[in-house]
Amino acid sequence: LDEKGEETWSAEGRYAWGCQGLPNGHRVVASYSGRYVAEYNAEGREIWKKTGLPSAPFSVERLANGNTLVTCSDSQKVVEIAPDKKVVWEVEISGRPMDAKRLENGNTLVALQTFGKVVEVDRSGKVVWEIGDQKGVIAASRLENGNTLVCRQASNMVVEMNRAGEIVWSKGELRNPYDAQRLPNGNTLIVDYNGVQELNPKGEVVWQRSGNGASRVHRY
Repeated sequence: LDEKGEETWSAEGRYAWGCQGLPNGHRVVASYSGRYVAEYNAEGREIWKKTGLPSAPFSVERLANGNTLVTCSDSQKVVEIAPDKKVVWEVEISGRPMDAKRLENGNTLVALQTFGKVVEVDRSGKVVWEIGDQKGVIAASRLENGNTLVCRQASNMVVEMNRAGEIVWSKGELRNPYDAQRLPNGNTLIVDYNGVQELNPKGEVVWQRSGNGASRVHRY
């Protein structure tokens, strides 16, 4: 979508639960029902695809090293896939991982839905930091200030929490929030059952697109 909310690009995703726009103009998509992740070029043509995942993917992230990070929720795994489609790293994490983000320190931030936790794991899979009591967590991301942005689907909230687990910002009264992204301008982009909306730090809506059935969001 462009800044007016009008569609400028599309590709078949087969229940796409994950998406990311890439600097080269390509897009990478995780297909839940298709059980694959794929990369599409600017014309919507598929140029790379990884099938045979441990289970259906819920999120996808193209890493700076060119690899692709994928959460395979029902198999309790997060996997890293090289361009040649080989799995070069994987970790098994109980709690149904729904979302994973690679951090600057090399660790991985993971949202665990059934445990209601957000955990940070090192390369060996050891939990080095966590926050609990995140009922129905479905997405999480680490912010530049060191805080963590969390989508609590079950409680219809998006919260920003500091390292001690204290809420420093929140937006409630959402409808099953699926994903959130803190933008460079300080605003927060949220997708829930009603659509996509951009909120300023005061929680005021400054942009929105209603009723598009989105499940993940990524501005780039």
